[in-house]
Amino acid sequence: MSLFPQFIKPENGSVITQSIMLGMTQLRITVNFLIVMTAGTVSTFFKNNPRWLRLQKWVMGLTLGGLAVRLVPLA
Repeated sequence: MSLFPQFIKPENGSVITQSIMLGMTQLRITVNFLIVMTAGTVSTFFKNNPRWLRLQKWVMGLTLGGLAVRLVPLA
């Protein structure tokens, strides 16, 4: 909270709106950081478990195949 006041300027509009936007930006950065940090662990899990890797490939193949069939125009 101590960092917020230096980025919020009352002359730029509603202080509440600026506070919410700043908070949402910080939340987005934090969530993206956690996703990046978790991706390595998930990657290692799939690398060490070939069954899960095979299942993931099948699920993605079926998903992409289903999307391709859905894109085919009906005559």
